[in-house]
Amino acid sequence: MGYGTQRSSRALAALVPAVLFLGSPLDAQEIRGHLLESGTGRPIASGAVFLLDEAGETIDVVEADSVGFFRLGAEDPGVYYLRARHQGYRERTDGAFEMGVGGRLEVEFYLRPDAIELDGVDVEVERVDPLLRRLEDRVRAQGFYEREKMGFGHFFSPRDLEEDPPMEVRQLLVGLVGLDAAAATTGVITLRGRGCGAGGTGGPTFGGWINGVKAFEGSSWRLADAIHPADIGAVEIYTRSVQLPLQYQLPGLCGAVLIWTK
Repeated sequence: MGYGTQRSSRALAALVPAVLFLGSPLDAQEIRGHLLESGTGRPIASGAVFLLDEAGETIDVVEADSVGFFRLGAEDPGVYYLRARHQGYRERTDGAFEMGVGGRLEVEFYLRPDAIELDGVDVEVERVDPLLRRLEDRVRAQGFYEREKMGFGHFFSPRDLEEDPPMEVRQLLVGLVGLDAAAATTGVITLRGRGCGAGGTGGPTFGGWINGVKAFEGSSWRLADAIHPADIGAVEIYTRSVQLPLQYQLPGLCGAVLIWTK
């Protein structure tokens, strides 16, 4: 999900030069950031980080240093993807990132721990962050999982976002049925259609709630103006009035976006 920068890079006590450069000098387009373990935020040293073009061809590849720092360069502007891998972690590819002339982007790229093989036996080690468990308990108390089981709307659970945290809010909106196709590019939520019924006019109106408090009502909501992607703990998106949970069925609303923070 591809998930506008998540956070600025932290000050580095030591900077180990990146190795294995395949591309041109880093004086054109540049992506830099840190390779981190999902759930703990620990740096992943020596992980391989790739910059891919739209065709999936490798443009640059580096090895993250001792604090997980990496820097990649591309000679030409365009649309690019990031891929990272390291033994003991699940490989991940994310994007797309549109880089203009001289563009710079800072990211935090997370990998999830994978199964560990011991004496020929695969042992799945699940590390549950206490903060994640508390967040799951909190959204459960708000009815999140009950609504998810009903099968209406689009849901991103705390576990989903912990495993694949979005670097930009717009990455949560890729391919969601019922949203305007531009949402995945602009990060602006707009429902498809006109009105809620046969007599509706204008763009569909929907409401936005953050932690149960109404924060928006209108036809276009730029989520990046309301919340930072790193603060999002769970999301529910309802694109039709018939999907709305009872407590969010307000007059004139065609849909709803519910955000629960960490």
